[in-house]
Amino acid sequence: MKEKYESRTLGTSLLTLLFGLLLLFAPVTVAKTAVQIAGIACILFGAFNLLDAYRAGEKGLGMVIGIIAILIGLMVVSNASRILNMIPLCLGIYLVINAIMKMTVFPLSAIPDMIFGIILLCNGFGLFSFAMKVIGIIIIIIAILDLAGIHAYRKR
Repeated sequence: MKEKYESRTLGTSLLTLLFGLLLLFAPVTVAKTAVQIAGIACILFGAFNLLDAYRAGEKGLGMVIGIIAILIGLMVVSNASRILNMIPLCLGIYLVINAIMKMTVFPLSAIPDMIFGIILLCNGFGLFSFAMKVIGIIIIIIAILDLAGIHAYRKR
């Protein structure tokens, strides 16, 4: 039991460390790959819906959902970079609008929204890449601590 736990923890810690390093050194590539995987998942979901509808002899909602999911998945896969560029832009627009709405009720709480919204609108993708790197560093630290824990556990 102890060996099984150690090997599983060691394996997940090494995978976590690898993922953290990928986020640190290639954050845009990792994010783009994640968007493409989401698009592929959408295509598969649509294909399974179509297959289920076909097997059931249904020609209604199941087929429509399947076709729409496949089309959305294809658009996501083929436009992953554009989708990534839109995330900080949309968040920036949201924060600026939210700040404007807060101004009349909570002026002090509107200031951070406005500042971060403007930063995202001016350099959103750079900030996105930086945030992914910070997440990568945090993941690396967690993986190293897990590996150190395994090492300490073995010494007991």
